[in-house]
Amino acid sequence: PVITQAVYDSIFQNINLICSFNEQLLRGLKNMDDNDQVGLIFNQFAPFLKMYTAYTDNSEEAMQRVREQLNKDSPALLNLMANDKNLSKLGIRKSFKDWCATGGRENKERLESLLIQPVQRVPRYRMLLAELLKYTKND
Repeated sequence: PVITQAVYDSIFQNINLICSFNEQLLRGLKNMDDNDQVGLIFNQFAPFLKMYTAYTDNSEEAMQRVREQLNKDSPALLNLMANDKNLSKLGIRKSFKDWCATGGRENKERLESLLIQPVQRVPRYRMLLAELLKYTKND
């Protein structure tokens, strides 16, 4: 069975945008002159957090699509994933079913665990900022 680009897109939605956003956020945080700039960096990037909404809204459907593809063990999906610059970093070289079950060579997490991470990211950012706020002076 061959997976269509539409199925691939329904699983990985806007993950390339999310990866790019997180790379830029990390770069901004690494390039800060002083720790007091964390809030400014997050404030600068806050409008872009909306891109997580589409991904989160689609997460249940994406998981269902993965389950469907696991039943088919589609080599075409493996090819699409291997050619994706962000997903290829995961070291996908096995069949889709095997890769989902055991994880890629460098990353031993199951695909389902990887797909849920963007859904968990925004609440983690919120918890981080709340914790930082506790230890920040009231200036």
